[in-house]
Amino acid sequence: MIRILAVVLPAVGTAAAAMAALYPRDEVARTNVIIGSLGQLHGQIAVEVWGLQCDSTPSDDPKSPWKKNAEVIEKWMARKEQILNPARSNPAGSGATEAKSLPTGASQQPAAPK
Repeated sequence: MIRILAVVLPAVGTAAAAMAALYPRDEVARTNVIIGSLGQLHGQIAVEVWGLQCDSTPSDDPKSPWKKNAEVIEKWMARKEQILNPARSNPAGSGATEAKSLPTGASQQPAAPK
């Protein structure tokens, strides 16, 4: 039994060290944060899309449904870029600004039907 453990334990230790070297924890943590943020954005889009108004004719009028829909979609796209490229969109590196900017489109749209 001791002979088997003498062979197995160093192999397990080497495998654990290799895993730590190949998959750095900070990269895994950052990826988890990105996945969580994208999940939140997906939920926000899923709720807010019900508040978009159908209009088949594009218009430059700022009060038209087309323009309002375009603004909401642009906010979603900007948020996605913030999540995927935090260094470019937030030079200070503060996550607080990103968290506050998430629900901005929700206040401009009517509540989703339940």
